[in-house]
Amino acid sequence: MSQNAVVGRESVKGYTCAITKFGKRTQWREAFGILRTMPESTLVPDVVAFGATVGTSEKCARWRQALGLVVFMHQASFEPNVVTYNMSLSACRVEPWQEQLALLQCIHQWGSGSDVMMHNLVIGACASG
Repeated sequence: MSQNAVVGRESVKGYTCAITKFGKRTQWREAFGILRTMPESTLVPDVVAFGATVGTSEKCARWRQALGLVVFMHQASFEPNVVTYNMSLSACRVEPWQEQLALLQCIHQWGSGSDVMMHNLVIGACASG
């Protein structure tokens, strides 16, 4: 299925829905492709579109992509929300605990709030690693 066929009408919400559809099919490359094409159509991705892409990364266990996207969001002044952070930490579940701990440290350095789930994800990774 082509990206154009999934997007439908040209709106941030339409693109976000397409990203989510690809995420449900565990097609992370296609989801990232849609996020990348948004600026070409003069649409600016919002935190929800970025979050949907991080969610796809989490479902596909693509932790490097999830972390890279969260760092990009921060650098581009798109403040990730708690859900986005939790999904990115969860995407690291197959990797050494150091990746989750490093992300949690960044979250605190950036002045973003953390929640119990974030800490539990990191503690669980440390305990099993």
